[in-house]
Amino acid sequence: MLSAKSLSGRYFISVLIAIAVYAALFNVDALEQWHAFTRAHDDWELDEVPLIFIVVSLWFAWIFHAEYRAGEKTLSRLKREIAERKAAESRATKALMAREQFFAAASHDLRTPLNSVLGFSEIIKDEAVGPIGNAAYRDYGAAIHVSGGILLRTVNQIIDIARLGDTEFPLDESIFDPDEVLREAELSCLFAIREKDIKLSFASEVPGMRIRFDRTRFGQLMQNLIGNAVKYSPDGSEIRVTSLVSDSRLSITVEDHGIGMSTEESRRLLEPFQRSDDPRVRAIEGSGLGLSIVRSIVDRHGGVLLIESEKRKGTRVKVMLPPERIILPENH
Repeated sequence: MLSAKSLSGRYFISVLIAIAVYAALFNVDALEQWHAFTRAHDDWELDEVPLIFIVVSLWFAWIFHAEYRAGEKTLSRLKREIAERKAAESRATKALMAREQFFAAASHDLRTPLNSVLGFSEIIKDEAVGPIGNAAYRDYGAAIHVSGGILLRTVNQIIDIARLGDTEFPLDESIFDPDEVLREAELSCLFAIREKDIKLSFASEVPGMRIRFDRTRFGQLMQNLIGNAVKYSPDGSEIRVTSLVSDSRLSITVEDHGIGMSTEESRRLLEPFQRSDDPRVRAIEGSGLGLSIVRSIVDRHGGVLLIESEKRKGTRVKVMLPPERIILPENH
């Protein structure tokens, strides 16, 4: 694109050339040579002043014509680029609307029948409307209920990972005590914790601290981390959840003594639908979406996710939140 600076530079050079031509023609030696030439060639006589005007006029006419043509091309290109940009923005807006409509339809069309399956299978499992003559039917009802629950969680996770990957998807941020949500996450895993006789402990360095976060997403984040720790820990083991503030950043760590994973696996498992190749992990139900959802939530809130793990020794997952997400008590 031609700028005003480049155009003025070209005109300045043209003027300098015209002045140089004028000075050369009016130089005494040059004039004497010219007059000698015209006396020897009468048919070629031409006054020097009109010659200068003709040369300069032709030069400027060529310059203005070239710049005019270049300006026309630049304007045409700018119009084309603006039209293409508007078309791209329109396509992106339509695609975003279509995706939101798909999520809404998928949420309704998949969750509604699954809720019916879960509800009726629970009635059969619990024999809520009367005893079942054959115990096997009750067991089948229980199996349907468990499988339906797994499928519903997977559907919810797929929709969540797709939405969290969209930076335009809004967050419902509020200010709350993270310890309250940590206790709620414990309750969501209470059955598995008791079944495996796991000791789950919480330690907070700054009681009364609050954070600015999407509360629902924070609960989902901690349920995934604590749930994974419980799922892959041996019976009778211990899981520690600690919260501390260092360098104005909040760190929440979930540490277990479970199966563990290699460094390469810890990086790969942050991607959706990835699971460990360890047969002990493969034997446990899972969709491979938990850690990818955790990473998406942390990223959307400007945080950092760190994973330290070693095979057969355990895993330590740390969520670090920036200073603007933390509200410390006045006495701290």
